[in-house]
Amino acid sequence: MLVYCDTNVYCRPLDDQSQPRIRAETEAFLDILQIVQIADELVKQAQIKPKDAFHIASACCGHVRYFLTCDDRVTSKSQSVSKLTKRLGFGVTVLNPLEFLPLVGAGAQNEKGA
Repeated sequence: MLVYCDTNVYCRPLDDQSQPRIRAETEAFLDILQIVQIADELVKQAQIKPKDAFHIASACCGHVRYFLTCDDRVTSKSQSVSKLTKRLGFGVTVLNPLEFLPLVGAGAQNEKGA
């Protein structure tokens, strides 16, 4: 994914942060930069395709524990993704939904009965 940011986006962190809109735009820009940096690491170190890396990086920034996918190319790299995201301070585990369900199955069954 290619994204072009106008110069005013790059400069937003230098503006008066006391205004709510400017502060929100600054935080959004910094989040976008973080997603791009994580995705770049995933592409380079875990050999994840850019589009998939962007999805996993977004999950990292959302502080999720599990990233679920049916894409065998991604799940086959689960260990390298988990190691890298843990090193980066996120610890996202990539799983197929069929692998995930047993992890939460007992808790989900208990909630249904309650």
